[in-house]
Amino acid sequence: ATEDFGGDKPPPEFDVLAKFMPLFTDRKYDIQTLEGNYSLKLKEKDGRDKERFIICADNGLIGSGVHADHGHDHWHGHSKKDFKNPHNKGRGGLFRRYRQWMMEHIGIDPRTPVQRDPYLIIVSEKSTRKKARKDVTFDNQVKLLKKQVGDRAMIKQVQLSTLSLTEQVELLSRAAVFISVTGGGTVTGTFLPKGASIVLYHAKGKRLDWDFWNNFGQVRAHWFPVEKMHEDKYMKSLVETVENQLDYLDRH
Repeated sequence: ATEDFGGDKPPPEFDVLAKFMPLFTDRKYDIQTLEGNYSLKLKEKDGRDKERFIICADNGLIGSGVHADHGHDHWHGHSKKDFKNPHNKGRGGLFRRYRQWMMEHIGIDPRTPVQRDPYLIIVSEKSTRKKARKDVTFDNQVKLLKKQVGDRAMIKQVQLSTLSLTEQVELLSRAAVFISVTGGGTVTGTFLPKGASIVLYHAKGKRLDWDFWNNFGQVRAHWFPVEKMHEDKYMKSLVETVENQLDYLDRH
């Protein structure tokens, strides 16, 4: 995610940055605090404090460069021109290298394979501040999946925002399927292993999440309309999608 900071106090999103900052810093440091002046307090392994400034202006823009769903000249899909030219076409290799680099920074093997016998299905919910997405729950979908594929897979409902960075990465790096509502909270899906599937429920109105995930390359992306998620045909389609994914992994 990218945020525009201003004023004397960082916005709530700065907490998210604090959680994910270990992915972008040298492993010899432990993250301590993120201060109001946008400086990062790091503690060296020998106990000495070290401070690094990550923002050098009163108002700064931070982010991960090309690792975005829309780039610098697109908005989030609010206008037709946003869909004219895909921002992430051909960047699958870059995303895979970026994933490897981040995982190595926190000491997790990026070659971790999909967990088998049983497969692991992660269902993420309530990890956003956006009310329209925060209120979405997958209780009915989880109940149906347990009935249909419970003999082949372990299905876990999680609220990723309550887990530590390491817990999130370790969990997703073994998952066969990741189910969530679109939005910034799905960024943890970048740690899915090669060949996994991400199932995304998109809110009404087009957004550019598809640009990122359809070009990510390492995972198989599937899309469902969130406003129709409980209709029989979409419930059935979800089960068929998950069954197809497990059959695919059985063959590979």
